[in-house]
Amino acid sequence: MPVYKLYLLTLLFCAGCTSAPNIFDLSPKEEANHMDINPLIPKENIITRTNPKKYTGELIEKVTYAELTITQAYDFILLASGVIESAVAYDPRLIPVTTEEPNTLKYSFKARYVSKKNENRTITTAITLGTKKLENIDKILIESKNTIFELKL
Repeated sequence: MPVYKLYLLTLLFCAGCTSAPNIFDLSPKEEANHMDINPLIPKENIITRTNPKKYTGELIEKVTYAELTITQAYDFILLASGVIESAVAYDPRLIPVTTEEPNTLKYSFKARYVSKKNENRTITTAITLGTKKLENIDKILIESKNTIFELKL
């Protein structure tokens, strides 16, 4: 037999075996559902594993300014500024705090301190608040070391 005929027979045999039912299951195996796998999000392994660390910021000295503005998406942005005395800081955050007062949101204004310097600096941060979170809210409290800044709505 010529070589091309043997090649053709082998090709037909292999193609027929893959489309035929499985001997043990009597039906072809179903493919796994790949809809749950997002190729843009890498799988975690020992090297790429993320270890979320607890935020280690400290309260800033004093909150000087706070403003609530509406966005084009009908969400709100809470902007807060404060003074840091005799230090350099980074990574400012408004961290939610539970409060017993009704119709009130309370946040702690914290930042991570790096070094000591003899000058006052202003630091600013902002968070997004949805309309559901602001339903029935009368005031927003922002806590610092020395005072609690009150923003009435």
